Amino acid sequence: MANNDNKDSNLLLGLVLGVCTGALVAMLNAPKSGKELQEDIKQQSEEIPREFSGLISEVQDFYTSITKLLKVISAEQGQRLGKAVQEAEKAFKTTLKE
Repeated sequence: MANNDNKDSNLLLGLVLGVCTGALVAMLNAPKSGKELQEDIKQQSEEIPREFSGLISEVQDFYTSITKLLKVISAEQGQRLGKAVQEAEKAFKTTLKE
């Protein structure tokens, strides 16, 4: 489980760094004056935390949904396996009686 948490945090860190780098490159390549660029950087720096807050919430919701789905699938497969084992035992006992 700890390994999975590490992968999740690395993914989130990669997303954050990618978005920040992309925003910075876009701003630096835009033909604007120093003051305009500073204002854009200020606005972007204020918007990024809000955007990532929503993104983090969506990732958490997705993770929760997938976890619930996997638990349901696991339970269903466990029931199927249990039935298959019971049927195999019955078939084995029937074979021994013959």
